[in-house]
Amino acid sequence: MTETAHESFLVPPRSAIDTVVWPALLPEWQARLLAVQFQLEQSEWWTPAELVEHQFQQLGHVASHAFRTVPFHRDRLAAAGYREGEPVTPEIWSRLPILSRRALRENADALTSRAIPPAHGKVAELTLDPRPPALRVRKTELTQLFTQAFILREEIWHRRELAGKQAAIVHDPSGSSRYPAGRRMPDWGPPMGPLYGTGPLVILDAGTELALQMEWLEREKPAYLAGLPDVLAALARGFRAAGKTLPGLLGVRTGSGTIDTEFRALIRAAWSVPVTAIVRIEEVGTVALQCPAREHFHIQSEGLILEALRRDGSACGPGETGLLVGTTLHNFAMPLLRYELGLAAELGPPCPCGRGLPVLTRIIAV
Repeated sequence: MTETAHESFLVPPRSAIDTVVWPALLPEWQARLLAVQFQLEQSEWWTPAELVEHQFQQLGHVASHAFRTVPFHRDRLAAAGYREGEPVTPEIWSRLPILSRRALRENADALTSRAIPPAHGKVAELTLDPRPPALRVRKTELTQLFTQAFILREEIWHRRELAGKQAAIVHDPSGSSRYPAGRRMPDWGPPMGPLYGTGPLVILDAGTELALQMEWLEREKPAYLAGLPDVLAALARGFRAAGKTLPGLLGVRTGSGTIDTEFRALIRAAWSVPVTAIVRIEEVGTVALQCPAREHFHIQSEGLILEALRRDGSACGPGETGLLVGTTLHNFAMPLLRYELGLAAELGPPCPCGRGLPVLTRIIAV
């Protein structure tokens, strides 16, 4: 999953999206964000049937928009049996061909809407991989609003101590996070910093030598440590080998949902703290968040339709593992319909926590 590894929940991003989203985190934007979050607090308790009904209502708007304004999708939708103005059924949807990552690379312009609704705000383009043909995705301000809402949901679910310092060790080619000082921010960044105020965020480039990473963490004394699994695992092994710990550490966060029980056990053995993870693919946004009461994941059904498919293209049932494809429900700049995510996952039964959001029990990079 190297092409789409996500770190922007750890470090305020340094891409073109900055000019669209972060200056917009003014009182009006914050009010909209809190309104969406209030809606999410209601919808996470809907039944699975209610969630599916909502998804297909929104999918009807997405499909109509894509049929009218996105050249790449028009013939594919028609061939699947879609007729504009008619409801999208699961049967029609299952006939729509999978959109491959290569197709996205080669058809970015044809996948871009010719008439983006003005109410969806400005559009920014992200280059996720510059190797030709470049992997590019275009997103609206509305899309980014939902991105922030799901990040806010994750923070609320896991009830972190907002006054605590967060340390992030991430790959930073800009050079602004070099040892010994690293990079320092006054708060954790959007959405929590502007909305509620938090402790500081300190950032170190992951290219730093392991021993120096350890020294930096001992000096910074964070409440939370964030990074990708390979970085965190190396640190945990280093601290265990040295017979050291991190007093005051409350939790470890990672942007990869492909972690396993062995990784969680390693973190607990090193620091006696839990791990929380996010499943995110930059092209489509937040896929799943770790349950606040369990170590499995809840699909973020309000933002995308996620399918787990067998090799023959049929839908998996609980206990089965299938390839994941996702459909964005709010990005009218570049609607991605049945897009391959580069992940496989095992579907789980309903969660004892009571949330109707579907469960993924195991996630694998493919």
